[in-house]
Amino acid sequence: MKFQKPEPLKFGLLAHPTKGSLSPVIFNGAFEKFGINAKYDLFDVEPSKLGKFMRGILSKKRNTTEPIRGLSVSAPHKVKIMKFLDKISPEAKKIGAVNSILNINGKLHGFNTDHYGATMALKEACPRLFASNPPKLSAEKIVIIGAGGAARAVAYGLLRNGATRKNITVVNRTLAHAKDVGTAFGVNYCKLSDIPKTSFDILINTASKLESSTLRLLGFSSGAVSDAVVMDIVYKPSLMTPLLIAAKKAGCKIITGENMLLWQAVGQFQVWFE
Repeated sequence: MKFQKPEPLKFGLLAHPTKGSLSPVIFNGAFEKFGINAKYDLFDVEPSKLGKFMRGILSKKRNTTEPIRGLSVSAPHKVKIMKFLDKISPEAKKIGAVNSILNINGKLHGFNTDHYGATMALKEACPRLFASNPPKLSAEKIVIIGAGGAARAVAYGLLRNGATRKNITVVNRTLAHAKDVGTAFGVNYCKLSDIPKTSFDILINTASKLESSTLRLLGFSSGAVSDAVVMDIVYKPSLMTPLLIAAKKAGCKIITGENMLLWQAVGQFQVWFE
């Protein structure tokens, strides 16, 4: 008797746009390494079509098409996706955003591993910042640029790893959005144009694009932030973003975006298979 090989488990990235994502390379490589019969695809879904997509991911037609087992979720869906889920982890609820979904017997469970990815990227690149025992983040001035789901996750991760609320400032072009994040986590907030120069020991950018005027505000040309650590979670179209180019030129320690991507992917892998 000839046995048919089971259909691969389906995973993928839900985002818009998805072009240039490294996630298929990461996960399909991991599936192959660990001998898992699974495939990771890209699902480029416009915000207006999110509901239709979510209603369809559990479908199974005549036992020939397996429903999607798990999803990575990226911009612009991390917040709006929550209303389509059956259960949300405590961390994701606190953060107010989901970046990982697991289908458990037809119920969609939401998680957030971005906070883990951000703090692990910092720990790996700058162990001196976590030199205490037990490890606790030591930095007096931390600036987070952006006010979306990723910024919320970064703020949560920093606080969970010992940063104090008074030392964190969330900045955004729109003050109301910065206020939303700042209020949710009890940290400082301000408008992007109000960033004072020399105002950070750690700078983490979560915004998709920074204008040249913002780079000038950050004070890299003055040399006053040469001891700072600068991380940009953006990794496309190039790992060396304008922010990191300016920071490196100023002598700062830089952390490129694929580091957080890899570590949050480790967290997602654990969510899906442990």
